[in-house]
Amino acid sequence: IAKAIGSRYLPSLRSLFLGDFTYEDTELNWSTLGNLEPMYAALPNLERLKLRSGSMKLGTIVLPKLRELTVITGGMDAKAARAIASAQWPSLEVMSLQIGPEPDAGEVKIKDLEPILDGATLPRLTHLGITNFNHTGKLLEPLAHAKILPQLTELDLEMGTLGDEHAARLFALQKAFAHLTKLDVHDNFLTSAGKA
Repeated sequence: IAKAIGSRYLPSLRSLFLGDFTYEDTELNWSTLGNLEPMYAALPNLERLKLRSGSMKLGTIVLPKLRELTVITGGMDAKAARAIASAQWPSLEVMSLQIGPEPDAGEVKIKDLEPILDGATLPRLTHLGITNFNHTGKLLEPLAHAKILPQLTELDLEMGTLGDEHAARLFALQKAFAHLTKLDVHDNFLTSAGKA
């Protein structure tokens, strides 16, 4: 599909969703989007991109007008995470990455996400989602000291591995996160005490 899209110049296309299927059609981790790099040059004015698949090859991403990126996968590999983290995102306002616990090749580590936390290529980002991540607890400290944090208004850490001990750490770091209008920790491993 990406190759077919890339064979035509589509300057009017503003929104694209690849992977629009339900679990009744196929399981998420049984699907693949293949190589998406051929389509980028054909989509110079794309503003919203949603990718949903068990695996995908992102290559060098060039989407200068993109405002919203959503990637949903049951097992993002480290190479895909690094492709997102190293891309130039001059217009991106919303980045939501559902990483998943079952990568096909190379588990995503915090170091793979460091360019996102640095924020140098994300001047307009206000919503950051790093969800369904095996290392959510280890992400709290880097997030609290991330250069990008002051510009964020929303932080989404849902479906992660936060326990009550991480909630206590988050409480200790609360000044760093106090400016956020939304902090989503839904569907972690928090008890009522941890949520309080």
